[in-house]
Amino acid sequence: MSQPATPSDADATSAGVRASLRQFVSKRSVGDWIAVAVIVLGATALLVMFPLVRVCDQHLTDAGEVETVCRHLALNDPPVVVVGALVVLAMSAFFAEVSVSGLTVKRRLELVERKADWATDEAGRANETATAAKSEARDALAAAARYERVRRDLKARTSERDTEQTDAWNEMAEDLRDQPEFDLAGHLASQDEGMRLAGFAWASTHRDPGRATQVAEAMFGARGFTQEMGIRALAATIGDDCDALGPELRARLLDLKSTVVRRAQRRNDTSNRATEIDRLLQRCPD
Repeated sequence: MSQPATPSDADATSAGVRASLRQFVSKRSVGDWIAVAVIVLGATALLVMFPLVRVCDQHLTDAGEVETVCRHLALNDPPVVVVGALVVLAMSAFFAEVSVSGLTVKRRLELVERKADWATDEAGRANETATAAKSEARDALAAAARYERVRRDLKARTSERDTEQTDAWNEMAEDLRDQPEFDLAGHLASQDEGMRLAGFAWASTHRDPGRATQVAEAMFGARGFTQEMGIRALAATIGDDCDALGPELRARLLDLKSTVVRRAQRRNDTSNRATEIDRLLQRCPD
């Protein structure tokens, strides 16, 4: 049967542990402890940031308002990338214990430093881009509201109204040209003509023949100048891919042309919508 440890045995064990701990501590440099502190603080920061820090973006709603949508941090968000890079950089202090040569450690360290610098620069550029994008989105929203006021307040088929509407369209197209993220479906489905016009403006500057049917359906449901710009957006969406203009869509465009021409003839006037349809069909003959 084993005997219980005597006080002298316990003292010897304790002394051995203390000696091992002192030996371990004595081998660690100030840089090592700084690296450990950075690793611990960085890991703690990541654990705290994920559940507590929220990233908020602004989006345009169908009602023409700027809505703030928030979410938790993701792995590819700049703050996570920067903190993660700093943790990896701190861990490189211990690579010498497992590397083949000091040269290898140096190269790894330089690589981590370059990644950290890149992440910091990317974070700065991302913030600048996001700020500019939000400003441009607000400008486009203001143009959409102005377009709706013009439609409401100015008399139809006057040069003043035509000029104001064209200016609003051009401003939207310019503001939305560099907006990669956009709620196209929401804008095209909006009952607000200004919001729908903004959808056409975005589609006209982001060509994708796959959206032809979506843009066409919204265009057929629009009126007046909004429909005219919808036809123009449809032409820009199709581009040179005339296969996207199928027989059914072509037939519906011809029916729309007949309708707007008859209405214009009753007013002894011409139809800009008919002209836009002719341009599209001439570029993509049957």
